[in-house]
Order: sequence, then structure tokens, then C-alpha cells
Amino acid sequence: MIASFKQVTKHYSSGDGVEALSFSLGRGEIIGLLGLNGAGKTTTMKLMAGMLHPESGSIDVMGKSPKAGRHHVAFLGDRQSFPSWMAPRDMHKFMAAFYSDFQPDKFYLLLEELDVPHKRLDQMSKGQRQKLKIVATMARKADLYLLDEPLSGIDLVARTGILKTLIQYWDENTCVLISTHEIKDIDPFLDRAIFIGSDGCIKADETTEAMREQGLGVADRFLQVLGGQAA
Repeated sequence: MIASFKQVTKHYSSGDGVEALSFSLGRGEIIGLLGLNGAGKTTTMKLMAGMLHPESGSIDVMGKSPKAGRHHVAFLGDRQSFPSWMAPRDMHKFMAAFYSDFQPDKFYLLLEELDVPHKRLDQMSKGQRQKLKIVATMARKADLYLLDEPLSGIDLVARTGILKTLIQYWDENTCVLISTHEIKDIDPFLDRAIFIGSDGCIKADETTEAMREQGLGVADRFLQVLGGQAA
């Protein structure tokens, strides 16, 4: 097991947050963290990454607290940004300076595979900038990869190619937790899906194999579990 939540609760003054979450993440899994807007997906990832602290419950990352275990985690936030003057070579220097597990060879390999131009960020399209952030995150040799809306801003044709490339170079001794609204795109790549309701509680945690035995895709199961809730 790489990480676990046990009865974790975190609230905001707005009333949003997560309530009594319990789940575990194992090696060799690609897991979808799925829910409506405001369900607490980003909060869950930030708690796992040690960026937020729970009000109650416990979080374990590689046998440590999230803060102590954060070097095991590579996090791509949905609003993560870098200076506009940065080009891929600058991103390489930045990541290598902050993360001892950064792998330059993998970074440049993924840049080439995903056709990311060697330009400044402010000269790239939104999709190209997002691909560069994905590459920088996945070039770390982490145990757990937390990807919050990684496909945002990327066109339909490119999304499948990105996912196939990431799976091709994914270390199966690690775990990927991915949050996205592009459920049909990630369905073929998921081993499991955790569905969070609008009240911040887990409504279902199931393997995709079990869903397919019922003739369901992940999007179908999403609608079954969460379709009756207001967006």
C-alpha cells in the first residue's frame, strides 16, 4: 500500500470539503477520483500531498504523515502555474533544483513523444503548456502521482495520445490518482474508480473490471452513482 485515508474530514467556511473519507491506494493501480464540481476532489489530493491538514481522521503516505512523506508524491494541481518566460530547459532546471528524483532523460523523452515545442510558455498554446506541466510531473521518480484535471485545455484528439504515452512510460510499481471530467477518455486506462458525492462522501469505490462485468463503463457507473445529484 502506498497511501490511505481513514475517516478523513476537512471543511471550509463555504460548507464545501470532504466527510469521513476512507480508501487506500496500492502499487500498480491507476485510479480515477471522480465527482461533480465542488465534491472535494482537489481537497482530497491536497490533503494527500500535505498541502492541507484534516480536521479529523488520519492520512498515511508510505508509512508517514503527508508532510513527512511528501517527497514520495508528485502533484499536478489544476491551477498550477509557472513564470511565462520559462521554456522546457528552464523547467528542467527548476524541477531538478527542487526535486532530487527528477529524471531529465525521461523529461526530454516525454517532451518529444508529446510534441511539446522548445518555446517560452507565453509562446505556447494552452494545450502545449498543459502538456509541459504533465511531462514535468511524470518525469519525477515518485511513488504516487496525483493529477488534478491534467487534460484541461487539451483537445479531444490529443487527449488519447497523451494518456497512451503516459501509460507506455508509466512505472507499474507506482500509483496514479487522476481527477478529471473527461471520464470517457480515461475509462480504458483505469483499474478502479472512486466516486465522491456532492456532500463530500465516497458513494462508491469499485474496480473497472467489476463494472465491465455488469456491462458498464466508468461514465455509465458515474451516472448511476452520482447522476441524481445537483451539479
